[in-house]
Amino acid sequence: MPRLRSLPGLLSGVAFLLVAFVLPLLMVAANRSSIAVFVSAAAWALLASLLGNQGRAALARLGGLLATPEALAVMLFVAWSLVSIAWSPDIAGSLFAVGEALLPVGALLVLLVTLADRPPRWLPVVALAGIGLTLVGLTFELRDGLRLRHILSDRVFSYSLNRAMVVALLLALPCIGLLLRWKRPLVALAALLALAVVTLISDSGSSVLGLIAALAAYAFARLAPRLAVGFGLACALFALFGAPLMGDVASHLIPERAVMAIEDSHAVERIGIWQSFGEVARLRPWHGVGFDASAKLADSAVADEIPPQYRASLSWGHPHNAFLQIWVELGIPGVVLAAICLFFLFRALVQQPDEEIAIRLAAIAAVLAIAIESHGAWQGWWFAGIGAQIFLFVCFSRREATAPP
Repeated sequence: MPRLRSLPGLLSGVAFLLVAFVLPLLMVAANRSSIAVFVSAAAWALLASLLGNQGRAALARLGGLLATPEALAVMLFVAWSLVSIAWSPDIAGSLFAVGEALLPVGALLVLLVTLADRPPRWLPVVALAGIGLTLVGLTFELRDGLRLRHILSDRVFSYSLNRAMVVALLLALPCIGLLLRWKRPLVALAALLALAVVTLISDSGSSVLGLIAALAAYAFARLAPRLAVGFGLACALFALFGAPLMGDVASHLIPERAVMAIEDSHAVERIGIWQSFGEVARLRPWHGVGFDASAKLADSAVADEIPPQYRASLSWGHPHNAFLQIWVELGIPGVVLAAICLFFLFRALVQQPDEEIAIRLAAIAAVLAIAIESHGAWQGWWFAGIGAQIFLFVCFSRREATAPP
């Protein structure tokens, strides 16, 4: 019987270990693995809760969480996304994309209601070790010509480690915040410098942009926390509502010399992509083309309705800007619901203690900066990385008992 009673604790420990240690490290070898690891962690956590007779308590916590205005806004966004599949040119693909996006969201909810209120004492050490080993692994792979990639896959590209770098950045921020809360500024600075060095030698322009945004937001919030949150919300809403014009604005305002200087980040291609999908957003403003229909736009009737010079860029599969993708696929209703979700996000942030605002605003700034410049909006590995970041923030706050969840 003692062994049976310890089983829930063992399973919970496995779940924590998967999120804090395995998830970032495995991304170095398999750059889509975060969703599998994150969902597996949720499965272990759920099993631990059921074996420990905590199922009803977890269900009650879930009900309380879903009864909040923030949750209602998110559920309305999800509902509109599901409705939009009806006019998608690829209904099967849209349904698959919905599942890929919702799976890590569901996993996060399970983890929050089963584990987040009782994190183990060893969690911060394990999380720091996971980030440290991930940065070491990334460094060796970058300097060794992606040798591990060549062993594991026949599809090796210079940007193969970009996703792992992004996830490392996301999970490093709550760890650095915890070090600062522990009054270990030199250790936090060393961790930040290590993160910055690996980020700069990587091929991930998105991670560089995310790190710059995080540092700027943190510095601003340290000086004026509430003002920084308000400014952050204004910037996020400006980027959301102005997304269809981003390509045209960039093509006119960014000097050609500057564009060529960052050609390694495919700046020319990105501007062209933003212009092409911006045309689609203006063509279908009221309801969009359907959830994740961007992947099939190049072969759809919509492509014939935009100017010929913009059609080729639709073959890239998505707008490389999450806000623009919302415009293209979900139209004005999706944009309005996304704006409401952003408002609730920043409202929750401003209710945090001052010492918590800076690092959390830095994390939000990094996520938004990456989202408006890089990959597809609904990719599961990305949602799992954000979910793991949120989970660590909540666990560290409850462990230290310095901030509300």
